[in-house]
Amino acid sequence: MNILGLGGSSHDFAAVLMVDGQIVVGIEEERLTRRRHATTWWFEVPCQRAIDYCLETAGLSIEDIDHIVAGDIVPTRLLNDLPNIELINHHLLHAASIYHYENVEQMAVLSIDGGGSYLDSLMNVGQKDQRETISFYHGKQGHLELLGRTAGDCMREIDSFSKSVSNSIGYFYDLITRSIGFGKYQEGKTMGLAAYGKPVYQQDLSKYITMGESYSDAFLFNPLDKNLLDFISYEIKRQNHCFQVHADFAASGQAIFEKAIFNCAQSVLNKTGANHLGLAGGCALNAVSNGRLKAALQKEGIKLHLLPFANDAGQAFGAIAYKARQLGYNGPFRLKENRGLVDLAHPGKKYSQNHIVSALNKFYPKVEFSYMPESYDFLARKLSEGQIIGIFQGGSEFGPRALGNRSILAYPQNEKIRERLNRTIKHREPFRPIAPMVRTEDFSTYFEGEDDHMFMISTANVKKDKLQEIPSVAHFDGTARVQCLAKENNPLLHRTLGLLGQSGLHPVICNTSFNGPGEPIVETPEDALDCFIRLGLDGLYIEGHWVWRPENRESTH
Repeated sequence: MNILGLGGSSHDFAAVLMVDGQIVVGIEEERLTRRRHATTWWFEVPCQRAIDYCLETAGLSIEDIDHIVAGDIVPTRLLNDLPNIELINHHLLHAASIYHYENVEQMAVLSIDGGGSYLDSLMNVGQKDQRETISFYHGKQGHLELLGRTAGDCMREIDSFSKSVSNSIGYFYDLITRSIGFGKYQEGKTMGLAAYGKPVYQQDLSKYITMGESYSDAFLFNPLDKNLLDFISYEIKRQNHCFQVHADFAASGQAIFEKAIFNCAQSVLNKTGANHLGLAGGCALNAVSNGRLKAALQKEGIKLHLLPFANDAGQAFGAIAYKARQLGYNGPFRLKENRGLVDLAHPGKKYSQNHIVSALNKFYPKVEFSYMPESYDFLARKLSEGQIIGIFQGGSEFGPRALGNRSILAYPQNEKIRERLNRTIKHREPFRPIAPMVRTEDFSTYFEGEDDHMFMISTANVKKDKLQEIPSVAHFDGTARVQCLAKENNPLLHRTLGLLGQSGLHPVICNTSFNGPGEPIVETPEDALDCFIRLGLDGLYIEGHWVWRPENRESTH
């Protein structure tokens, strides 16, 4: 049985292919179009490149696919090209993308984002409607039961996209983000900036929000409230748009966001009695909130489950899981190699050595290269010397986090490394945090809590006696968005970390995504080589090949 799952809504399109019970390949459309969040022109068919990529990798045609499944708010022009597509509730697929991938009997699940499915199928474009904003599920014995939901008012727009939805935690955070000068899809900047502020506006903002005790009024909020908008605008102008007022609004918005998530979590856990909680939807990408919720739940003996594809692209994973369970498949959802859940984070195809060598030759003499398959010692030495290195190996990651297959790495002991990464390499604000990568067995030496931070989607506190030893990965508030690495999931980097430790250095590496400003993470060897040159990295490891720019020849050997 061949199932093609499609992800996306008005953004973040993706495809994942399952063949006879095994996930073969998956890709986000943005990696192929090279446009962040896979934004499309009106004449483009969303998901088409991702579909072609998956079919080509598996050696199949669209006629070989038995079922095509997607969320029910994908653009209507996609339906014209795929008339047999099956559409499923948006929040249900988010819930499926976490529940069906974790091996637990019972799980409480929250789907929280800007807005999900429309609730009145009779409404037309330009008419008022409602969209789900928070959905509460109980996963039990392989099935997901909807317990209740919060819904918000909106206006139906072309291609099922509404510009604003009330009663939405996601749109509340978006409002804060835009109010302090950031743009669409830049909520991560707000989260990073919040560490520099204090929640001095939390009480004032809370006057415009109601957090009730029932599912239907879990978060009531009108993003178009004139009094609210005037208040935010007045305070920011009164303080001349200074850094601190922006940071304080970010901190206030983050505090309200966390309170809302905590309330929803407690509500669904109390109802289900479950010892496992799964989060999915765009709001599940807030690593700071996730880290604090994880720590709080651990004290109660409850495990928080998070996966890196919580965004709308992850609907593709939810779609194949939902359909496979419906068809009677009861096995685990894993990649063909079946090395465990972590491998699902990088389901992209693996590029052949012929392809890689061809790409290297195309870029010569702008780059020079040498084949060095056993590169652990060399990589560890270059990092210890302060070099910033790009890594390209295996299949590409799925979701917004680079997890060691398409990453830029550096050694964190020098504070200037963060400065260079943010200002010179990534060309972004200096307050943005840099994430650490650490072996699972070394986690407790440097960080507090449990060592289950596999996907860089939750924060942990850096131990106080280590803050000055690894300053480049400790954020302003003493937290870090950690990725724990097991040997079987990434032998190259696991061994490199071990060699750093053996040499008397800290077995911790700075890890940031391999992309330039405003770009998606690199997908192909050509993308990696082009990005390597433009960003001015010191070196590039690409499947056993070491690459350097001619002017860096001496420092690369």
